[in-house]
Amino acid sequence: MTAIDYWFKDFRENWGIFLKNKKNTIDLAITIIFFIAVSYSFKVYLIKMESIKGVLLEDKLLNILPSYDFSMPIFVILYWIVFVTYIFLFAYPIRLKLILQFYSISLLIRLIMIFLINLEPPINLIYLIDPILNETTYNGQFITKDLFFSGHAISCLVCYYAMPNLLIKRIIGFLSIILLIMLLFQHIHYTIDLIGAYIVVHLIYKIYFKRACELKSKSYLNSPLIFNKNTNYES
Repeated sequence: MTAIDYWFKDFRENWGIFLKNKKNTIDLAITIIFFIAVSYSFKVYLIKMESIKGVLLEDKLLNILPSYDFSMPIFVILYWIVFVTYIFLFAYPIRLKLILQFYSISLLIRLIMIFLINLEPPINLIYLIDPILNETTYNGQFITKDLFFSGHAISCLVCYYAMPNLLIKRIIGFLSIILLIMLLFQHIHYTIDLIGAYIVVHLIYKIYFKRACELKSKSYLNSPLIFNKNTNYES
């Protein structure tokens, strides 16, 4: 059997187990509603944030980095990481639910921090062109003040921590580093925005996601060919 065969086997087995329990369906529905609510709050609030005066920070690292437009590779890498992670975890409904909760909690904390800490975008910022978010979420308006902390970093880090396959996890980790470096060169975020995202996501992983996976996934099928138990959630 190939890895794809094992994935489909896990998919059939795990969703069968998951859907037998009505509580799982209710929990998943609540999780999706929570995710949509947090995402919609960003759509409403971040557009308003653009008119609020913030503080311009001094960032020594950004001061020595030239500005380059990496919009396209940032876009490609980010959505590849997200797409691969969620497709992979779609065969594991408990973990799929947990990553949605993981991501939603991270976004909610980010929204609160943006509300509390108003920052001006870094000097020499080059607008990040995201053909999906710019048109569907922000109505064509460029968002520049959603700074502390980085949403791009959250997306990459959540996927990295949630990925149980060692090879894919390493690829996501490598691509995430490249993406974060490109964000700095494009002057989209301050250095502290990326550090803050790492600290918050790591704490949520340690406090909630890792423990929840260990407790709730034992009765589900995890084929060892694609699900590296000896490396999963060890960090």
